[in-house]
Amino acid sequence: MFSASKKFPLFVRLIRPLNDFLVARIIEKGKLTFRTLKIVSSLEIPGYSFESKLASIAIIYNWTFTCFKKFDVSLVELRDLLVESTHLAKSLTENELLLLETLPNDEDMARLPEKLQEQFDKANQDEEFFFSGEEYKTFYALGKAIRMLKDKRSRTNVEADTELVLLETLLSHPGRFLILRTSRKIDEFRPLQLAKKSQFVVDPEGDEIQYREMRDLSELAKIQVSNFALLKIFPPLFYRKLLRKEFLVREYGFIEELRQEAIILIDRSPSTLFKGRLFKAGGILFNRALCALRDDAIVHYILFDEEEVKTWKYGFVDSPHEAQMAVRVIKMENFVGSGTGVDNALKFALSKFKTRQTKPTATDSPTPHIMLVTDGDVEITVTPNDCCGIKVHSFLLGESNPTLQKISEATGGVYYEYL
Repeated sequence: MFSASKKFPLFVRLIRPLNDFLVARIIEKGKLTFRTLKIVSSLEIPGYSFESKLASIAIIYNWTFTCFKKFDVSLVELRDLLVESTHLAKSLTENELLLLETLPNDEDMARLPEKLQEQFDKANQDEEFFFSGEEYKTFYALGKAIRMLKDKRSRTNVEADTELVLLETLLSHPGRFLILRTSRKIDEFRPLQLAKKSQFVVDPEGDEIQYREMRDLSELAKIQVSNFALLKIFPPLFYRKLLRKEFLVREYGFIEELRQEAIILIDRSPSTLFKGRLFKAGGILFNRALCALRDDAIVHYILFDEEEVKTWKYGFVDSPHEAQMAVRVIKMENFVGSGTGVDNALKFALSKFKTRQTKPTATDSPTPHIMLVTDGDVEITVTPNDCCGIKVHSFLLGESNPTLQKISEATGGVYYEYL
């Protein structure tokens, strides 16, 4: 207050209301700057050199300052969001980066069906804040601030700074951040980990060799050559081991890799658009697509509602290209279906697994998984007995569902509320 008053001419200081008003304005602006600097100082600043870190600080400062000035967000929420997102941007894996770059752009991700968009335009209402709710207001505010400033600055000094570009990409639409955060959270659940199993298949033409216990004396020629040295050194011991079938015999074949299968059922009823639920559901699809990208699993995904099965959106992931195609469905226009048809979706997925053909050589097939993502507490007629040999995981984005909890626990799956 003292510094501000010193700058004013005498006539301003003599007019007390005007003086107080200007002092309050300067103090408020100073507080805004202080709050912004407080957030920036708590971050892992992106950049590989002093110059790039300096550019990052200037850009992130503008993001946060705009959020406070334009959207009046919470300091704590904004700081937590930036701390977590800067860490994610620094720790992205190659596969995560590949799928992140494949996600729809900001415009496509936020696009609504034409008639619904017309209603928002007519009411002069911001659809992003309408769907965000208070819980995710800060997420959307930061995305808006980034998009507002993105086209106004020169990118020549930051194009080479991969970390800052990744951070900007991650936050320019809140969906990307929520997708990646949810995917990382899924990795923490051991029962959800998908991994392929290796199985040795006997084949005389195979290139691989394994050793097993001797079954018959006629397999003498297949024992390890080194064992015949025992015949020369100590014949009685050799014949005793032979009669007891204690020798190991070699067997030719090949290694067959058995990948786990998973079906992801994602509720696409309109309520999924609220509070980031769509992007949390997308995070589960993103995580399973990563498994397919690593060649550990075969993933089917279904966007379901109350309509007939043939109207649902289906997809299959069995290659890197298909994994990239899968994450492109994570956009708002694909989640404006009818009601929540959880029971039919679960029955459909179970029937798919029960009728699938198993290879004759696959004697030890990995356990199939069903991952159900919904926000509705609806009636379900499926019982744990209907899920024989299949793990059912349930992720509730809204209300709890005791029936789904019972099914998941009985099948060895995961039940998680408010993901």
